Amino acid sequence: MTFTDANALVITDALGETLHVPWSFVPSYDDLHRMLVGHFRWKIGEQRVAKRRYCVARAGGADGGTLVTADDWESIRDNREHLVMSMLIEQIFREELQELCPKCGKTQLGTYEDQGWRVCRRCNTRYILPGSPECRKIKRETNDAAFRHVRTSQVKDSVSPVSFEQ
Repeated sequence: MTFTDANALVITDALGETLHVPWSFVPSYDDLHRMLVGHFRWKIGEQRVAKRRYCVARAGGADGGTLVTADDWESIRDNREHLVMSMLIEQIFREELQELCPKCGKTQLGTYEDQGWRVCRRCNTRYILPGSPECRKIKRETNDAAFRHVRTSQVKDSVSPVSFEQ
C-alpha cells in the first residue's frame, strides 16, 4: 500500500528524509516519539532523539514553524499537516572534519548554499557550518525550533569530560 498525506503523517526528519508514516503507527504524539527513536537507531542524533532533545514543528501554512505539542495532535491529523523535525548536533572540534556534511560525511565541494544553509548534493541534508569553535559545556539550546533540519556546533574537547545537560 502506498502512503500519502491523505492516509499518513508526512514528516521531514532532522536529517532531511521525508517519511510517510501510517496514522495507525502514530495515533498520539508519544507514539511519534517512539517511532522517531526507532527511525534514528544507528543514525547521527540517536541519543538526542532518545532524550527528546529535538523539536517538531508545522512545516508550512499560516502556522509554519509553530512547535507541535501533544494537544495539537488531533488538529494535525484532521488537517493533514506536514511536520518538520529539527535538532542540534554537536561534535568535538577537529580541523580536518570542519567542512564535512554531518549526515553522509562528504566534503563541502559537493554542496551548495541556499538561504544561508549548506545543502549536500549527495544526501540533500541542510546544515550550517559553524564559525570558530566554542569552548563550553554542552547545554540544551533554547531555540531549537528556529532552524530547519541540522545545525552543527563544534566544541573543543577539554580535559574534563563533557557533560550532557537537559
